Parts: sequence; C-alpha cells; structure tokens
Amino acid sequence: MPVDEPEFLPTTRTVRYKTEDPISALKLKVVLQVEDPETQEQAEWVRKERVFTWQEKVFGLKEFEKYKNLAENHADTTQKKGGGLFGGGHRQLTPLERKYISAMDHVPEGEILFSYVDTDDFDDQEKFVANMTTAQSERPTALSETLHDVDRRRGRHSQAQGHFRVMFIMAQLKAKREGVDVTEEHVLCRARYYNDGRLDLTPGFSPRPLIKVDVMRHSHYEVLSQSVAPYRIRTAGGFGYLFWITNDTEPTDRSKLEFLNAKSLRFHQDLYDKAAELRRNFVGDEFEVFSETPEQHSSKVLLNLEIVSGEGFEDRSLYVHYLLQIPKGWSCNSEHLEGNTHLSFARGKKFEGQSTNKTVAHWGHPIEVEMMESKEKPLAPDMGGEGGREKKPNQDGAAVPMLLLQVNSYDQWDRQRVQGYCSLALPLSTTSDTHVVHTWAPALSQVGRMRSFFVGGTPELRNLSLAGIPHNQDGQVMSRFGFATVSSGSVTVRVHAIRQGVRPPWVAVAREQARMTEGRRAAGDKLRASAQAIADSLEGAAAQRDPADRTRLLAHARVHYSGGAGVS
Repeated sequence: MPVDEPEFLPTTRTVRYKTEDPISALKLKVVLQVEDPETQEQAEWVRKERVFTWQEKVFGLKEFEKYKNLAENHADTTQKKGGGLFGGGHRQLTPLERKYISAMDHVPEGEILFSYVDTDDFDDQEKFVANMTTAQSERPTALSETLHDVDRRRGRHSQAQGHFRVMFIMAQLKAKREGVDVTEEHVLCRARYYNDGRLDLTPGFSPRPLIKVDVMRHSHYEVLSQSVAPYRIRTAGGFGYLFWITNDTEPTDRSKLEFLNAKSLRFHQDLYDKAAELRRNFVGDEFEVFSETPEQHSSKVLLNLEIVSGEGFEDRSLYVHYLLQIPKGWSCNSEHLEGNTHLSFARGKKFEGQSTNKTVAHWGHPIEVEMMESKEKPLAPDMGGEGGREKKPNQDGAAVPMLLLQVNSYDQWDRQRVQGYCSLALPLSTTSDTHVVHTWAPALSQVGRMRSFFVGGTPELRNLSLAGIPHNQDGQVMSRFGFATVSSGSVTVRVHAIRQGVRPPWVAVAREQARMTEGRRAAGDKLRASAQAIADSLEGAAAQRDPADRTRLLAHARVHYSGGAGVS
C-alpha cells in the first residue's frame, strides 16, 4: 500500500551514534520493497531483505559479471603463458582484484542488495554535494564548495573530524534511460566509523513505532501505529522503491546486555516519574470543592461562552449587546452578566477561495460564568437550546439560563440601529458545542425605514428578556401575535460547559433506558438471524421436494420469519 508523501523520511539526514562495542559486531538489516502495487505484478522481485555485517563484501550484479569475466580471462591467460600474471600488453591484477577473483568460486550469483567496503575504489558522489538543505532550487555557496575541496585534499578517508572507515550499502534498481529499461546502482546507506567510537549513518536507523504512555495508569502504553515511516528512492523513469534500515546487532556480552536493559528500565522509570510529577504540578492533588456550603447547593456549572461572529446583516459596522438571564433556583457571583462586544467591520466572506455576497463580522468575545444550584428548587433537565445535543422534558417547570443577544450597527454619524434579536438556551450538563443562532428584527413601515435611513434609530424592545422566553412566563411558548418581524442574519456562539456536583437522577434513568434499548435491539437482531437461517435451510430442503411440498415449506418459513421480526 503506498504511503502518503509527508510520511516519507528524508534520505539525506545524517544521524550520529556513539558506541563502546567493537564495530565488528555491527549488523545492519536492510529491507527493500517495490512501492507501486501495479509495478509489483511486473517486477522480477517485490521485497528483498539482507543483514550486513561491518565491512562485509557482497557482490552486486555488475561486480559479479566483472570479476567473473576477469577470473575466466585470467585462467585462460595463465594456461597460455604459464604464469600468474598477465604478460605482454595486459595489465597486472591488483591484490584486491586477485582477492575478489578467488572469491568467485564461492559466490553463486550477484545480489540486488550489495555493498562496497572501505578497500573498494568507490566514492559516493552525493557526499560531496555542498547544499545545506534538500531544496531542489538551492545552489552551493562559495564557502561550502571551498570546505568540500579541503576535505577532498585531506584524502578519501580523512576529514577535519578525524580518520574514518566507510561502508556503502547499495541496491541495483530498475530505471529507464531514453526509453530503454536499464539497471542502476543507488546508495541506500552510507556508514562512516571514526576511531573514537562515533558512527555516522546517512540515513539513520528507521524510527520505531509510535507509542502512547499513560503515566496515570502505571506507565501503561499502547502502540499507536504498527507501521514505520520508510525511506523512499526514485529512479529515472519514475520507478519508486521503499526501504528500511534497522539495527540487528547482537550483544557480545550477556551480563552487559542485562546491565543495559536495567539501565534502560531505570531511564524509562525516571522519565515516567518525571511526567507524572509534571502532570501533578499542572493538575494538582487538592481539588476545589464545588461549594463552600454544600448543604445549600447541589451542583455547580461553569460556562465558557464565546460570541464568535455574525453574518448576513445589512450594515457593516456591528457590535453585540448581550445579557445572561439566570433562572430562579440558581445563584451567580459574576459581575459580567451584561455587556457589549467590540465594534467589528464586516467583510466579504469567501467560499473555497471565491468571494460571495455574504459578509461576516468577527468578535471572538469571551464570557465566563459560574453558577450554583440551590437545593431549595430541583434542577430542570437540560433543555438543549437551539442546536443543542439533548432535549429533556421540563418536568419541574424550572427554567434554564438564557443568553440574550441584540445585534446593533453603528456608523460614522453616530447613528445606531437594531439589526436583530436572538436567544440561546444554555446547557446545564458537560458539553462543548457550536451554535448558529438566527436572529429576527422588528418590521418597519415605509415611514419608519425612511426615518431610520436619514436620522437613525429603530424600535427596540423595552426589556431584552423578551428576545427569548422570560422566566416569569407561564409555559415554554410566548406569543408574539400582532408583532411584525423580519428575518435577519445569524450569530455563531461557542459554548463549553462543565458540571460539578451530584449527578441529576434523570441521567442515570436515561443511561439505564439506553442500555435496555440496546439489549432489546441485540436480542431482536439475533432472533432475526436465527429465523433467516431456518428459512434458508427450509428453502434448500424444499428445492429437493415436489412443488406442493415446496410451497407449503416456504409458507411455513415465512410465518416463522415474520413472527421472529415481530417479537424484536
């Protein structure tokens, strides 16, 4: 399955590791895989794995053919000349070539994953790239080119950081040049080991799967994803390959391994203890009681409100006058139950980058309220409000807090007009919602519209509580018969509520009813499945009977099936 572009790791990153073990014990495991599933069907291979030890020589396809031909030519020349070296115009073999020719007797074929070691005459051209980032448009500076020239003059295995030994892990990958399929050598990993125990890998080891640790559950952890982000390499012609590099080194000393495991456990335990201490410092051990007089109050509700924005109004320069109406049976110590937002100039709203005819004014005005419920009057269930999550019956006739809004406009001649009224019933249970509340405005006569245009001002409600349902109103509906209104814009309000205290009894009843309903639904599904199985078996048996018996059996099955559905 192809991995999304942001999940690929950069192949140019160099990671430095420090080791005290002998470098000869190092083992690098490389997994190479074809990226495109469509290409996998046509590829000669799909996945390759190999473990490389430090300075292990593995011959590639081209090297195998080269030294195989050298071995054959050397054998022919030796028989003709009777000597161990080429005579005449032929060059002499180097000691390294002789070593590799002698190794051809034990190498059956070349490998897709192979290596170049420190003694090989191979230099990675990419290690001399003077770019500082992976951007394609970057060009090397004069300073970076000078520093690379200094490194070249110092020697192949020497840098300002000290002498090192190098090893390359390579892959023979498919590419396309001028419409012809070819194979090319590509560097998967470059390992450079210094005498002081430093090991540089380009790229580094593939990261381990992500885990999530819960310090509040005794360091319990869960693996978030089994997949590990791969490295990706693309060849000419658009062929893609994914590869992973892991540390497959085995410890040389068992006692040292146990010491390292114990050290790792202590490190993780210290890390978990530190995280738990930080969480305790942030959260605290002593929680505030919901009331200093619990004999008078049964619960506390914290409301965090935000008047976010408004759109669809006629005028551009807008502000909101708000009022929080606290019902009977509740007390509130907040001094900011009524106020105004700042003045915001509405601008054109864009949808998918395109301008629209709608305008939106942003306020982002926060309101924080803390309310205490009195035990003298029972709590009414949550009324839900416009766009609320729950709508419970108001059994006790008690009201819920209301947010009353009046949207006004203000222009450069100090004229103010009412753009709309609306109300929102606030929740009394823990929730987090965003509500879009539609507004209405008093309808004006022709004379009233002319007066509002030239002089300013519009009819206003004498009491802002009439924008919703006043708490002294009998019932949940207030008649505005004879009062002409028109639809106006809308206001977006974000509500966050936290309830602390005794759980209302209707919550437990609702949960029990939901559990019983789910149980009945599961029983009905099981009964219907059983009836369907019986009907299928009878239909299969009826296929082997005469037409009269088959009709009778199918009718019997339908009766049983309909009866099972009715019971559920």
